[in-house]
Amino acid sequence: MAKHNNIEPTIGNFYHYHVVVEKLFELKQNEKLIIEVHGDLTKIRISDNIFLENIEIKHHKNFNELNPPNIDFWKTIKNWVENYTNYTDETSLILYTTSIPDKELNDFINKTKDEKLKLIISWKEKTTNEKILELFPKIFKSESILKSVLHKIKFDTEQKIYKDISNHIIDKYHSYFDTLDNHTIRTESIKYFIGEIIFALKDKENWEIDFEYFKKIKTDFIYKNKPESIKVEEDDLRDQENETNVYKYEIYDNPLYIKKLQEVKLSDAKIKIASRHKLRAFKFTNILRKNSFSFYDNKIKRCAETFTEKLEEIKSDFTYIEHDLDKNISNSNAVYDSAMNIDKLCLHDEDLTESFRKGYWHILADDEVQNIHWLIEDEK
Repeated sequence: MAKHNNIEPTIGNFYHYHVVVEKLFELKQNEKLIIEVHGDLTKIRISDNIFLENIEIKHHKNFNELNPPNIDFWKTIKNWVENYTNYTDETSLILYTTSIPDKELNDFINKTKDEKLKLIISWKEKTTNEKILELFPKIFKSESILKSVLHKIKFDTEQKIYKDISNHIIDKYHSYFDTLDNHTIRTESIKYFIGEIIFALKDKENWEIDFEYFKKIKTDFIYKNKPESIKVEEDDLRDQENETNVYKYEIYDNPLYIKKLQEVKLSDAKIKIASRHKLRAFKFTNILRKNSFSFYDNKIKRCAETFTEKLEEIKSDFTYIEHDLDKNISNSNAVYDSAMNIDKLCLHDEDLTESFRKGYWHILADDEVQNIHWLIEDEK
């Protein structure tokens, strides 16, 4: 039976798709990627159809050196020379490869056009491979075109091998992947994006993805994989002994939120209740974060903005009265009571408690960065 093993070319294909995912994350508004039409990968500015990047991708399972006998190197140069008319002064030609560069390519990008041409000619003289020699008539047909092509080239040789590239993408674009719950889902998202890339193939002349389309793909994946809402009840938060101990400690330590309550002359009984609600609100947020840290951490941070805006709205109903401390304290107490009695502002599905909406005010008031306080003051 004849042996048939097509694994390495298949790995090469999927490596290409991973690179497409990485490059899609780099897209900006008014940009798109075209796949396997003008080369392996092309980034184009949509409004004027300018080629911004033309990328050739070369993956090698084992050690490979980018040197005179490397046929991938010469094929890439040949392809770029043949497609020269597509390029402008804005175009970068990128060889994206796992190969180790020959020391003569060090600082290639900073060499002059003449220095680059001289280097390539010297490599030509070192080459005896017949398949490479067949490429030379096309590569060296026009010295001016070759010099222009060489001057656009960037060798991107610090690429990860196939088994590492998913983690490389996840680490590089962590601001997106951190919104997903765990590493398994993050890895699955890469597979999902690759599936969408393959699905985007219309025909051999039309395989492209633009910024807006990929933005929608990313948003859809987050929506499809957000954790199911959990529901927390007041009984899930009760811990009377711990609440009493924490209150005793806080009265002794006098943290910022208690100072803010004392400056509006809130009673000791209300301060004790505030401490209990604050502790339970912490417990509530910890339950949510334990269920899905990245998802709920982001939602809780957005709650802070909502609470801050709501306090501004409540305080706008009261005006500072000069030389009337008692009235200002009375109004400040009214602000506090109004804040404590509002309906839920966020986490409507998860929050079946009273403590979170009351305690979160005090969590925010205990943070020096947050502008949460109850005192009606002179705006001057």
